[in-house]
Formats: sequence, C-alpha cells, structure tokens
Amino acid sequence: MPRKRDKKELMLEVLKILSVDGRASSNEIARKLSIPKTTAYNLLNETIEKYGLKFVPEINIEELWKYEFMKLGRRASKSSVMEKTLESMPSIGFEEYMIFIKFLNKVPGEEFIKNAIESSYIPQFVARLHGEYDLVIYAVTRNYSELDKFAIMLSEKLGKYNFTFTANKIIRTFGFFPLRQEIFEQLNIFDNYKKLLSDLNKNGRRPFSEIVAKKDKEQSQITYIFDRLHKSGILERISYYETKPANVVSGLVQMKITNSSSFVNKKNNWLKNMVSSGKDNHIYYTFMCDILNPHGGLIFVNFNNSEQIDKFLENLSKHLPNVDINYTPLTNILLGHLGIRNFDMVHSQQYKMLK
Repeated sequence: MPRKRDKKELMLEVLKILSVDGRASSNEIARKLSIPKTTAYNLLNETIEKYGLKFVPEINIEELWKYEFMKLGRRASKSSVMEKTLESMPSIGFEEYMIFIKFLNKVPGEEFIKNAIESSYIPQFVARLHGEYDLVIYAVTRNYSELDKFAIMLSEKLGKYNFTFTANKIIRTFGFFPLRQEIFEQLNIFDNYKKLLSDLNKNGRRPFSEIVAKKDKEQSQITYIFDRLHKSGILERISYYETKPANVVSGLVQMKITNSSSFVNKKNNWLKNMVSSGKDNHIYYTFMCDILNPHGGLIFVNFNNSEQIDKFLENLSKHLPNVDINYTPLTNILLGHLGIRNFDMVHSQQYKMLK
C-alpha cells in the first residue's frame, strides 16, 4: 500500500508538474498523483495562491532566429530570400548577455536607476549587488551594436553618475529568467505567432478560446501554432516563477576557472551528482550560464538562510577544485524576476547527461 502523502508533499509534486507543463489541468494532476479530481482541483488552486505562481513561456532565445528567417523568406524566390537574409543578418535573432555595472563615486537611488533602465527592451532582469559590482543585468539584445547603444543611452539617462559597464555574452546551461513584455514587440515573426507568445507571457494558463475569437477554425489554428513553436524548440514549455517563494535569500555565485583542462568534466560530474542524488538541491539554483571573461560561469541562487549558502559553497568548492568561487548577495531586485521554481529535473539537460 503506497505511503500516504501530506499536503506539503503533494504541493511540491504539483509544483514539479507545473514546472514542465504550466497548462496542466486539475484532471491531469489528479491522474499523475493518483488523487481524487476534487482534491486535485483544490490543491492546484491552493498551490498557485501559496507560492504566488505566475505562468509564462520559457523561450529558447538562441532559436528565435528560425522564425524570423522564415518570415523573411515567405512568398519569395530563393535568390531574393538570400538577398534579404544577407541584408538582414545582423538583425536576425537575439543574444543573451550578463552585464555588471560599477558606479565610480556615488550610487544613484534605486528608483532613479529603474526609471533609466526600464525604457529599453533589452534588460530583462536587474538587481542591486553588495560586492565588487553595484548592479547585475540579464540582457537580451539583437547584437553587440544594440548593446552598445543601450550602454550609451544609460549613460545619458544617469547623467552625472559615472560607471563602468562590463558585458559578457552567455550560454545558458540551466534555469531561465522570465521575459518582460517589451521584448515580444521586438520579435520579427508572423503576427499570430507573436500574439500567442505575448498573450501567454501575460498568463500562460489562459485558455486558447480566450486568446482568439470563439471559432473552431481559429482555435485549431492557435493550437497548431503552439505545437509548432514547441516542436521547433523556441517554446520550451509553459512554466512558472514564484512571487511568494519559501526561500528569501538570493545571491550570485561567480566561478572563475584557474585551470581549464579538467573544469568541464568536473562541472558536469557535479551537475550529474546533483540530479542523481535524489535530493531536491536544484531548487536553490534559478539560473546557470557559462561566460568567457573571466572564463567560468555564473549561478543565481535562492536560499532560506546563510547556513544553506555556506553548505552550498563548501560543496561547490569540493567538487570544483582549481576554481575561484565568489558569492555576492542580491540586495534588491529592481526589474524583472528570478525564475524561482521547483523544476522536474527529469526534463533537464543534466538528466539527459546521465543516460
């Protein structure tokens, strides 16, 4: 006879289900958890309320160029597609960057910083740091030139506040940042694809029947678009982030490699150990990425107390020798949100590495 699970355990299971399928119905949850439908319905609503879940599309930024390329080539000859592509190549697709800002003298007020930054579509997440740098920004931009314009615009808006601007192109390895609504206006894809992604970013659980007029043909079309975006790898899933997380201490871990020869294997072994251990330690990591300058990686973390942070850093140092590890607290989030969630690691790239 299976062990009876309490409500807390069931809620954690609901969180895992929603992390990979944010549109899962209460009936699906009832089937997966083997509980009555009425119980699942109440449990779903209680979980959403307790953790303040916001449902959004998790988008693979690196894949967006595919549909921008397709739009360029629609109803065009092969030669004209080639010409259009060559002309538009610098503006097809997007890149992800991590920006660090250090103010040289006085640091401006947080509201002043927010007002200067939020007018651009580029910053998706901005937080104050207590350490070597004053700000960290997760940015999505067309190219280096657009990022340079953002840096100049920021200097103009911040006026007398001088600062250094350090940007690194990143490669995401785990987790996500929820995207701001402004980024969807920049997508040069088919209008109905853009509208669907934009509407889902406002509410990822919104029924398709509310997104389009209530006609069978239009609803079947939007289901087709959703499936196509998913199969192409652009829309990885509808997931969520917590606005009322249980853990309240957020920070940034920077790893600087001092010996690159064995780092990749040891990092992969650490990640595989994290997945295979059977413990839910991954819930503390909201976003991981690789960077080149300095060569290493970044991990955004979310813990409950300083003791958990110390244990994490000790474990990381044990598994990753020849790496300089620094932890910096996030003192306040000025724009955007951390992608805090209880992700089902069976669907992660790290789990696939175990096979």
